[in-house]
Parts: sequence; C-alpha cells; structure tokens
Amino acid sequence: MDQRHFYTPSPFAEKYLLASDGMGIESNPKFLIDRDYFYNHLVMFVLSGTLCVEQGGKTFDIAPGFCILMTLTEPHKYYFKEKNSKIMWFHFRGFPVQTLISDLSARGCLPSVTKFSSELMDAQQLLLLRKNSQINAALEFHISSVLYRMILHLSASLFDRLQDDSLWGLKQNHPYLDYLDQHVNAPVNLDDMAANFHMSRFHFCHVFQKMFGMSPLHI
Repeated sequence: MDQRHFYTPSPFAEKYLLASDGMGIESNPKFLIDRDYFYNHLVMFVLSGTLCVEQGGKTFDIAPGFCILMTLTEPHKYYFKEKNSKIMWFHFRGFPVQTLISDLSARGCLPSVTKFSSELMDAQQLLLLRKNSQINAALEFHISSVLYRMILHLSASLFDRLQDDSLWGLKQNHPYLDYLDQHVNAPVNLDDMAANFHMSRFHFCHVFQKMFGMSPLHI
C-alpha cells in the first residue's frame, strides 16, 4: 500500500539538522516526475520492477535491490518502466551532508546507483517513525540521525571508488612514480607520502597494497 508523508521542517531543523520534508512508498504504474529544479536531494530504493531515472544526459534503469542517490537541483526525470514497480523514497537536505553532496555532484558522480543492504532497515525505520509519530523536536533529531547514517552508508563505497580511481590516475600520469624516484634514497615516511597525495596514512597504505601487491614499506 502506498504511503506519502509530507511536512514542513522546523526552522531549527532546516538550519542545523538533516531535514526531510517528504518520504513514502510509491507503486502507481503511472508514476512520473519531470522537473527542472526542486530544493531537495533524493534517495529511492527499488523494491520491485524497474525505476528509470534520466539526469545529466544519462539514463539509469534501476533493478530491485538497488537504490539511487541524486540531487534534484538539476533537471531530472524519473518513472516506472514496469507495472509492478515499487519504490521507497526520501527527500533530504541540510548542512550536515551538503558538502558531501556538492562534492559528489561536482565530480560528476551523481546520480549514483548503489546496491543496498542494511540501509533498507534505516529506510523502514524512518517510514515507521513518520507514520506513527507527531513531528516534534525529538523526532526531528531522530529523523536527522537516521537519515545521516543512511546517506553516509550509501556514500561510503562511492568515495572508496573515487579514492582508488584518483590514485590509479596518478599511476597512469606518473607523478606518483616520479615522487618515488625523487625520494628513492630517503627514508620511507608514510605520513609524508600519504600527505603528498592528500590521503590518510591508512588509506594510502590500503590503496598502495591494492595497486602494487606490496606494502609501501617494501619499496
């Protein structure tokens, strides 16, 4: 059964929290959204059928078990391709994730399609909270915390791929290898090497091992 819950977030939530002015479940076969701009970001979980999303000159056919993270501040269109399609959706906005969303968008990474798992439990909890509770300050804090956890989970694998792709690009363009050549006679300092490529020490070691099959301590 379809659900749609809309409300106006408080000024406090708009300023300090991760706010959602709408969430729900949609299964209408004629479902179609076609807009130039909407002041929100969006997550849609595909529960059955196929969801089609068009944005930025790209088209995504999203199958059950996958979700899409996108910003609605650019022209967008989404609709069902099959009659039995069903999604769970959440609008969200707010400063706690705005830098993250802006960075992903600037890199051309949104919309982003990701396979979901534990995030669905967060999504179901949000709908249950909204369905059975009156909006108040405590609930707005709770909604914000669950939304924040969900968005971070969905973004984590994407940022891992971005970091890996960045270092692969360094390998192809040689500054990484140039750095090693320039410091071949110097003692290995992992902190300096990681900082040179704007990474944490842990992530630098992880990606180096993945690329070269050895620890940077063994170069």
